Amino acid sequence: MLLFLTSRGMAKVQIIMPVTLDGFLPDKNEELMEWLRTDRNGFPYWEERATFNMYPHYGMLDLMDAKERRDNNCTFFMKVQDEKSAEYAGGVFLFRLADELVTTLAHSIFSICVFPPASAQ
Repeated sequence: MLLFLTSRGMAKVQIIMPVTLDGFLPDKNEELMEWLRTDRNGFPYWEERATFNMYPHYGMLDLMDAKERRDNNCTFFMKVQDEKSAEYAGGVFLFRLADELVTTLAHSIFSICVFPPASAQ
């Protein structure tokens, strides 16, 4: 009897991060942040497409395990909107768990960065 094991792929971790032109997180009351929170093309656009929403209290080891267990149709979504979530995003990058980073500088400018798998580096 032959047993073939195939990789289903892993889930994707996607981080959405607004930044000012000098690279900082905008203030909570800034117009860009308000637009991102409320406009259908802001955070809600990405939240609708995600399978799971991540928050700063989600454990890194739990995320590593969940990412491996899920297939490539699963997306873990994280929005960076304050210091706590920015710190958590730093940890996600440190452990090389992020697959996509979406940044926005203005209402209509989005940049998507797709990272190669850690195994390819």
